[in-house]
Amino acid sequence: MRENHLSPFTPQNPHQSELTATNVSYSVGEKQILDDVSVGFRAGQVAMIIGPNGSGKTTLLKALTGELAKTTGEVHYGSERLTRATAKNLARVRAVVSQQSEIAFPLTVEEVVMMGRYPHFATTPTAKDKRICTDILERMDLSAFANRNYLTLSGGERQRVQFSRALAQISGIEKTYLLLDEPTSYLDLKYQHEFLSIARERANAGSVVIAVMHDLTLAAQYGDYCVAMNGGKIVAEGVPSFVLTSTLLREVYEVQGVMLNQTELKYPIFVTSPIR
Repeated sequence: MRENHLSPFTPQNPHQSELTATNVSYSVGEKQILDDVSVGFRAGQVAMIIGPNGSGKTTLLKALTGELAKTTGEVHYGSERLTRATAKNLARVRAVVSQQSEIAFPLTVEEVVMMGRYPHFATTPTAKDKRICTDILERMDLSAFANRNYLTLSGGERQRVQFSRALAQISGIEKTYLLLDEPTSYLDLKYQHEFLSIARERANAGSVVIAVMHDLTLAAQYGDYCVAMNGGKIVAEGVPSFVLTSTLLREVYEVQGVMLNQTELKYPIFVTSPIR
């Protein structure tokens, strides 16, 4: 790894954050995947976690969800420590969309989306649960797929179904957490913007929204806050205009880049090339 010449980052005050990680580390054998990471995420913001492959982005997201068994440090949802929260209570307010959400059984699309409502009813879905799923299927342009076998869908279609399942899970709840791992993978341009526009709506309604992203232009367009990682550490943190710089592209991504700022756009477009 190169010596880091990035500007000092400006972390958010953890006391003003709804989801925080404090001194979180994780290793596999002698490989340090996360190295003493502390970060806070606020309600009302879309936070983008960026960085090259192997930088620790997805591992950090998994640490925030409690998916990793042997991390050190602490994660808090509000004032409650993650290790003390019950899975049922968390499932009512937090939805996660992973890179690969495998389903082994031939469920219909409608049944997969209804899985998001499981934390909200005891044995059978109520009329409200059914209405929520129907509305979300329509919003995600999936109504015609309701009775399709999920296993027969393309990668992009499955991604839309999993996102719909997550939306169903936190629908109707004011204070929620939506954690997305590369949510735009497999998607065409239309649905990339659709996903992130909905994520923006959730944040505007007061949710904590965190997305691991590879596309820096989309991160700049939809993100309020960026956390850049490299080598298991946070190397820059702040508003996109502070973090997404030519220095970051060179030192973290090891490419040279130009940011095109057009008057009609409120966000930059990134053009990159190999360092020569």
